[in-house]
Amino acid sequence: DPTVNNSPQNLTTVTYSSLPNSPTYLYYTSARAMWVFDGQSTHQVANIDPSHAAPNFPYFLTAIPGRGVMFYDNDSQLWFADPTGMRVIAEGPFYIDQFNFSRDGDVLYFVSYDSNFSTQISRLSFDSNGQPLLDVLPLGSVGAISNLQGFAGGLLFKTPGDGQYDVKWYDPATATTHTIASGPDFGPVTVSGGPNGTQTAFFYSLAFDNNSLLVINSAT
Repeated sequence: DPTVNNSPQNLTTVTYSSLPNSPTYLYYTSARAMWVFDGQSTHQVANIDPSHAAPNFPYFLTAIPGRGVMFYDNDSQLWFADPTGMRVIAEGPFYIDQFNFSRDGDVLYFVSYDSNFSTQISRLSFDSNGQPLLDVLPLGSVGAISNLQGFAGGLLFKTPGDGQYDVKWYDPATATTHTIASGPDFGPVTVSGGPNGTQTAFFYSLAFDNNSLLVINSAT
């Protein structure tokens, strides 16, 4: 019974296959605190960050399979929790777009904003000891980012260009960004499985007098 008269919210599960018996932890928030049910007992998540007090009003819980949970707090700080406890991975002010996320295995990409509200793509990955690592992709100068999707080992996204919109692809292997298409506007990007283990991306080119469906396969 974590609190009185406070319902659990933001329920998020993570299965830790690296632990004995592969337990599934249930993380949730209640009464402005982070809680976890580890299969044996329910308790508040331990704060193992000596430089920060426990998070104020945690929310936006996002699971990273096998690793833990990333979440945000009312002080605009980004946190990460796993079986060892929780700690800050980005000092405030740090802002995230809860609708633009993409996972590649246990690597999480998401749209974020710096203290000047400049748009960027952040990457949460893990070192050999399982500790979280947060960095920002070197995209160069881009405007607002939307429709973030994993594709061909990289990331597809839409961003305003020079009087138009661009669909761009970021290649993490070379840390370079390529323009795939340019036009007046584009609809949402949808990625699905293609032939022979490839991926296919579909999106509409939206023009005033002629809308067309664009199709790109990861093998091209």
